[in-house]
Order: sequence, then structure tokens, then C-alpha cells
Amino acid sequence: MKGDVTLTGLPAINQTLIDFKADNFNTTYNDAAAFIPAVRKVTSPDLRQLQYIRFHGSFTGFIRDFVTFGTIQTNLGVIKK
Repeated sequence: MKGDVTLTGLPAINQTLIDFKADNFNTTYNDAAAFIPAVRKVTSPDLRQLQYIRFHGSFTGFIRDFVTFGTIQTNLGVIKK
């Protein structure tokens, strides 16, 4: 990861404000599923097909209420917002 992250409100994760600016964030499906186990429950689309995930952009808000802008690149395609 190359970028900046600020977490305000820990250890209460549901009330923690996250401000994440990613210049370059790279991961794989297996690494993401290890960090966020709920990813394994997503069956449609089949996220297990993702070989790599690259994100450039921002994420601001809370775990369940946030705004994000940026580009996600994977072996399956690109999403821009």
C-alpha cells in the first residue's frame, strides 16, 4: 500500500471514521478474504476468480456507511467511479 490512512474512534470499529487515500493499493482475493472473512460469503459474482486487485482513489466514512471514488483494476476488468 502506498497512501495515507487515518482512523478516528478506535477501538470502536463501527464508530470509527476512516479516511483512506490510496495512491496504490494492491492485494489478492486470498489476502482480502483473510483480512475480511465476509468476502468468502460473496458468491455472485464469484470473487474467487480475482487474481489481483489494484485500487487508486479514496475511501471516507465508516465501515457500513462510506463514500469512495477511484479505479479498481482486476484480471477480470476495470471499475471507475
